[in-house]
Amino acid sequence: MVFKMFGVYRKITNLIPLGDPMILWTSVSSTTIKQIGYEPSANRMYIRFKRGDMPNTYCNVPEKIYRDFLTSTSKGSYYSQYIKDRYSC
Repeated sequence: MVFKMFGVYRKITNLIPLGDPMILWTSVSSTTIKQIGYEPSANRMYIRFKRGDMPNTYCNVPEKIYRDFLTSTSKGSYYSQYIKDRYSC
C-alpha cells in the first residue's frame, strides 16, 4: 500500500488488521462501556462492555442516536434510556 503524507509518498508493507474497516470504533470514558462502534452503511451499532469481550450488536440505529451516545455525559444512562431493548437485530 502506498500513501502520501506531507507531500512524500510512503510504502506500507506490514499492515495489521484491526477488525472490520467499515466499523468506526471509539473508546469512551465510562464505568460500564469500553468501546462504541458504528457501521454507517448498515446503521448498525456495536457496544463493547467492560464486563465482556464480544460486542453487543444493535440494528437500525439512526446516526443521530450514535452521535448523541458518543457525546453524552453518562454513557450508561444514555444506553439505558435510549438504546437498551430498542434496537434488537
